Order: sequence, then C-alpha cells, then structure tokens
Amino acid sequence: MAAAPVTVKTLQGGQATLVLPAAVKSSDRQRAQLANERGLQLYKEKRYVDAAEQFAEALKLRPDFALAANNLGFVYYRQGRFAESARWLENTLKIDPSRAVAYLNLGDAYAKAGDRDKARKAYSTYLELQPQGSGAEQARTQLQSL
Repeated sequence: MAAAPVTVKTLQGGQATLVLPAAVKSSDRQRAQLANERGLQLYKEKRYVDAAEQFAEALKLRPDFALAANNLGFVYYRQGRFAESARWLENTLKIDPSRAVAYLNLGDAYAKAGDRDKARKAYSTYLELQPQGSGAEQARTQLQSL
C-alpha cells in the first residue's frame, strides 16, 4: 500500500509532490537482534523470566543465533536452572564451537549441577581457547576445586 503524496515547498518557492516510500519490513535477523537486546536490558534489570522470553524469541526468529543461545543459557544459570542452562550452552557450542565464554559458562552450569567431569572438560576447553582470557583465572580456580 503506497503512502499518500505529500506536497512541500521547494527552496525556489515552488511546490513539489513527494510520495514517501513504504516502510521497509524488518528481517527476522533484525528482529532477532532486537529481541536479544531487549533480553539483555531485562537481564540487567534482573527480570530473568522476561529476559529468557526475549532470548527464546530471538532464537525462534534465528535458530543459529549463538549469542542469544548463550544468553538464554546464562539467564537459566542465574535462575538456578542448571540442567537447562547446560543444555542451551551446549546448543550455543553446536552453533559456534569457537565461542570460548560459552565453555566457561558451561563449566559453571555443570559444576552447579554436580557433573564434575563435564565441568572439568568445559573449563579445560575454555583455557585451551583463551589461556589469557578474562575468565582464565576463574577457570583455573574451578578446575583446582573440582
């Protein structure tokens, strides 16, 4: 549906009739990005249930969105839902196996769930990928405590 024409004055004192273009439909990729950003804002506000809904919406729109999958796993971790957290972090790594922070988060989820072997493996993989990363000290400490 085309927009109604608009008549405007020109700089020379005349008139010009313009037809504005229709709004561009946003793509699923853009809507997924917006849902992920809303989820991050809700997470910062500690509205974890609402944040999880936004991350899930982002993944419905874009199933290969590793960042949203990681964020969903992390918010489940914050809710104490460690098995669900681990499942989503595993999904993250299926989408993007080089995502080091997901291994760190996965190690935390497995440690809280009581699966020491899987936690060790996740922390070790993080350290292989990011030996000097921001979570390296945490990963080493966790490995020593397991």
